[in-house]
Order: sequence, then structure tokens, then C-alpha cells
Amino acid sequence: MTIVLDDHSRRTAPESQPIPLPSPHLIAIHAAVAEILEESGARIFLNRLLSLYMERADGTLLDLRYWSRMEFMAKLKDEYKAWVFGMLWNPRN
Repeated sequence: MTIVLDDHSRRTAPESQPIPLPSPHLIAIHAAVAEILEESGARIFLNRLLSLYMERADGTLLDLRYWSRMEFMAKLKDEYKAWVFGMLWNPRN
């Protein structure tokens, strides 16, 4: 796979500084990983997993850039469910 990147920023603003382009090597790695996720079906699994923990009650999305943050949110959600379940079945008078 050959990736060619061009900076077209000077077409619209010739006096501007050139925009640094991403590494073609990193783009190729990203494309290869994306293809593996797609072909293996893991993309669907990861999208579903993310959708469970990313959306807040008000519809906005949480920032889950790191796996550790996702694990934290999953634990928090499970603890909240346990707390709500406990309150429903063992209400304090």
C-alpha cells in the first residue's frame, strides 16, 4: 500500500506556513489495524462496547481515549447499577 500526502494549504493562503503532514508510516499502520479490526469483526464488538460507556444520560459523549478510562467508567457504571438495585430492593425508611 502506498500513501501519498500533499500539503494543499498554500493554494488557498500562499502566505501561510506549510502544515506539517502526518507520518505515512503511521498512517499505513493505522490502515492495517483498521483492516484487521474490520475483517475480524472486532470493529463491531468495540463499537458496541464503546457505546455502552460513552454516552451520558443527557446524550453527550464521554472522552474515552484510553482503555484505563473505559475500565474505570465500566466499573463506575456497574457500581451505580448495584447501588440502584440495592436501593430498590432494600430501601431505607
